[in-house]
Amino acid sequence: MFPKSQRLNSVLFSATFSQGKKIHAPGFFIAYKDAPDHTPARFTAVVPKKLAKLAVRRNRFKRKALHYIKELDLPEHGIYVIVFKELKAPFSQLDELFKKLK
Repeated sequence: MFPKSQRLNSVLFSATFSQGKKIHAPGFFIAYKDAPDHTPARFTAVVPKKLAKLAVRRNRFKRKALHYIKELDLPEHGIYVIVFKELKAPFSQLDELFKKLK
């Protein structure tokens, strides 16, 4: 889990989701936006109820995704929202998508 300083609040989430740029992949998509005043990067992962009815499964998948994101070499500034469209999305594709952002 990321510290609170690196997690999105509801205001930043909705602004990023509506005004940010989006990159699509088969299993998920990333919405991102430049952070104002060079604040540290913030992340969140979203798994809709449509994919997993049980909160236990959704939370487990989000924990795995955020752990994987910590291992990547990402830009230090920006806001990133990852929305999963299926639970079998290969995490290796995240590397390719984040390389497009740089």
